[in-house]
Amino acid sequence: MGFYHDTDTEANVLRRFMTVLSCIFNDNTNIKLVEGETTSACTKRIQRVNQALYETRQSQSWGRKIDILVKHDQANSEFIELSSLEVKPASAGVAVVKEQQNKNLRTNGAILSYLSSLNPSCRALQTTAAIDFVGAAGYVYIMTNVDGIFYARQVGLIMLPKSRSTFVDLIKTLDLLFAFETFAVNLGQEAQAALERRESLDNICEVVNVAHENTPSMDHAIYITPTRHK
Repeated sequence: MGFYHDTDTEANVLRRFMTVLSCIFNDNTNIKLVEGETTSACTKRIQRVNQALYETRQSQSWGRKIDILVKHDQANSEFIELSSLEVKPASAGVAVVKEQQNKNLRTNGAILSYLSSLNPSCRALQTTAAIDFVGAAGYVYIMTNVDGIFYARQVGLIMLPKSRSTFVDLIKTLDLLFAFETFAVNLGQEAQAALERRESLDNICEVVNVAHENTPSMDHAIYITPTRHK
């Protein structure tokens, strides 16, 4: 993995953090960590909702690029997005870090909006957990849907060793990351069960009244900042 350096690039920081996460999630075949500026389908879905609501002229929807996307792998080779993790090097300024934080909150808001819509009565689907990481330190936070309002709260700090003398910090970090892994596994199972139930209802909705079982569409006010594309 190598030790931390102040001059590490974002790619170096991402690779080091992914090495740790890969070990944490190693035994869970249903959880996939997709890295390398992958696109979030949930943010694209939110953009489409906003375009329909506000009748914008934009012809296409672009999903947000994510450093690490945590997904639940279904048996049919499709994925359910569970969480977004963002990484920046230590050289990133305060403004860039805050921009990353804001982006990650909105991305996880889009993900939570989708998870909540799978079964609004399931408490397990009303909360997700995410990570922001800068240089050799970061934090885990949870985002919860309370009556349609999303609240985010930090639950703990994570620190990777800069040298042998700081290895003691790794103990608490690993405890927190294993808790994050357990949460993601449970969330993925709940999401898949809810999705399968909703798909089953869709199969009979044309011949029987399932109105009382229907779930509301995503209507949370989450706005994805526009980007330029060539």
